[in-house]
Amino acid sequence: MRLSFVPLFAILSHLTAGFSISGDFVEAIKRDSSSESHSTSPGYVKLSAKKSYAKSAPGLLPNSTTSASNSKSVAPLQRSTNSDDEDEFTMKNQAVFYSVDVSIGSKANIVTVLVDTGSSDFWVMSPRNPYCAAGTGGDSQSTLGSSSSSSSDDDSGKTLGSINCSKYGTFDPLGSSSWHNNGTLFHIEYADKTFAQGFWGYDQIDLGGVTIPDVNIAVSDNTDSEVGVLGISYAELESTNTRLSHHTYMNLPLTMKSQGLISKLTYSVYLDDPESETASILFGAIDQNKYTGDLALMPIVDVYDAGQPASIEVTISGMSVGSKKSNKKIEIASGAAAGLLDTGTTLLYVSKDVFNAITDVAGLSTSEGYPTADCSLGDDYYLSFNFQGFDVDISFKNLFLDTGDDSSSTCYLGIQYTDDDSFILGDKFLTSVYAVIDLEDNVVAMAKANTDSTSENIEVVSDSIPSASSVASYSATYGGAAGTSLSVTTTGSLNGGTKKVNVAARDVTSTADSSVICTSSVSFLASNVKSNSSAENSVSTAENSGIQTSAVGSLLTCIILVLFSAF
Repeated sequence: MRLSFVPLFAILSHLTAGFSISGDFVEAIKRDSSSESHSTSPGYVKLSAKKSYAKSAPGLLPNSTTSASNSKSVAPLQRSTNSDDEDEFTMKNQAVFYSVDVSIGSKANIVTVLVDTGSSDFWVMSPRNPYCAAGTGGDSQSTLGSSSSSSSDDDSGKTLGSINCSKYGTFDPLGSSSWHNNGTLFHIEYADKTFAQGFWGYDQIDLGGVTIPDVNIAVSDNTDSEVGVLGISYAELESTNTRLSHHTYMNLPLTMKSQGLISKLTYSVYLDDPESETASILFGAIDQNKYTGDLALMPIVDVYDAGQPASIEVTISGMSVGSKKSNKKIEIASGAAAGLLDTGTTLLYVSKDVFNAITDVAGLSTSEGYPTADCSLGDDYYLSFNFQGFDVDISFKNLFLDTGDDSSSTCYLGIQYTDDDSFILGDKFLTSVYAVIDLEDNVVAMAKANTDSTSENIEVVSDSIPSASSVASYSATYGGAAGTSLSVTTTGSLNGGTKKVNVAARDVTSTADSSVICTSSVSFLASNVKSNSSAENSVSTAENSGIQTSAVGSLLTCIILVLFSAF
């Protein structure tokens, strides 16, 4: 998910998330732990994730997006019928994300958390959260959360006492004999204004069948999110790295390596196909049965120009829209943009210019801010990304959102635009690829996901990513000579003919349509003149005059369209 701040070790950073503390800063625990895990790891840790749904989850929809709705509830859509018996679509108040179950503390509390490559902190909910509905926070829930606050709203309009905290579980550190509180406060805010605040400590966890001691955990006793977060990105993106204190700690990936559970600070992400309810993440290894073709190796870019990447972003060199049936592929943009690989974001986000180019070239309409297409195009049309010479094609079918109505002929695509022209490669992108992320060598390897895989072929990563070859234009990265943006370049259309696309003004004229009007008008006038010279002409003078007037009008319209399309 996208945080509402950039790392404050960067010169251009602006603080909106971090610690909220008084007095001297108390360091978060940063252990170079020599403790051995209670279970033996084979050199990797496998997380079996599942698709989950929530009314509120942090960061799934950046609030910078102006299309559709300011709600975080991004999918699926739901078809309903209005008073005129016309179909319409409304947003379900539901967010879609990938989650894992974590056992925490001496009592082995099971808590479900969102797995997020777009952030770095691991935090869970306390039963004392005032947003918990009565009776859902556990035995130790405070009366504040259960009754007196039930009718109050926070600044964003979210109601206190409204969350079913038992759905994903809570962790009470007071009930764990292995919990250690280090006295440091926690506060984070995501781009959609979802927030969490509480305190830091450390405890043992069980993850994927492996027990890991001394894991840094933030316990939030005040959050408007239904679910906690397991952030697995760079330490530089941690909420402790603020303007006041440029402090980083050992988050979960670093702790795994420190304790010898993995040899390399690497993990691979496999979300399977969009209809699957499961996914997997391998820390310290890759599964060669989960992808087809070769792994393409590309650098993670330092978007903040700080000497070290803080987020998992790669260079998008170009984008195209194609049709398999017509064997036609039209480039819509080229240059260099940074794309964030983010399991904590549901949809695919692009710049507004690129969004408009996609809809124009593919001949799509928009509804509620989403592009719409005939569902029959799902296996034909595709959106293509070029990563420094490596192409990733995503079928429209994989981009379609679940509307809950299989009988509809109209499908919604999970694509939106951001006001700041950023690119976020969320789950709608990641379901089409197998991604290996190396936080030590600052590289990503991608290949086409094998969604038909039924077996495993796991290989531990101890050095470089196995079987990965560098992309053709490895040095042409975002921020260098390639630039820092994608420029719309298209003049084509998958629907036939050519279109002049004025993205800023949204003016689109079709020379193909103009030529049809012109040809028809001229042909009709010629044939009508010929018929008038025939003795067998049966059309009355008045009728013929009206028809000729209509044809002349069409011809004038044609001339205007042709002149307009030249500009």
